[in-house]
Amino acid sequence: MIGEAQNAKWKLLVAPQVADGALFASNGYIDTLGFGYAEFVIALGAMADTVGTTGATTAPVIEECETYNGSYTEIAAAVLSTYIATTYANTLYKIDVNLQNRTNKRYMRVKAPYAGSTGAGAYGAILARLSKPQGVAPATATERGFTENILA
Repeated sequence: MIGEAQNAKWKLLVAPQVADGALFASNGYIDTLGFGYAEFVIALGAMADTVGTTGATTAPVIEECETYNGSYTEIAAAVLSTYIATTYANTLYKIDVNLQNRTNKRYMRVKAPYAGSTGAGAYGAILARLSKPQGVAPATATERGFTENILA
């Protein structure tokens, strides 16, 4: 239903880029206040190195915090099964967080996404989507996280 799509809020947490033996730059957070669900999508392109968190062989995990610039802690249930190997180039990974059935902190992000250094790096981006507003739904393109939003 197009109405439900219009009720979602999106944020680009990590802009498309290549990382090689380092963290993906500018890892952002999303403010989950007022929403029932959070989705985190890791989009990968060409990969000559593994992708993980804080080290190339640690599975990506969602972290949360009460303030956007405070100390983030891992959400134990919001972790991929393992790091992302180079054989999974050009794939998508998704972690869903139900904000309605547990006590979550307000701000969330993917824990320090990192690419190994054995090859030419890994290309990737990370998006977050909030849905099921618990109050007033986003009404404008800006409130939905877009520069422009066309309803066709």
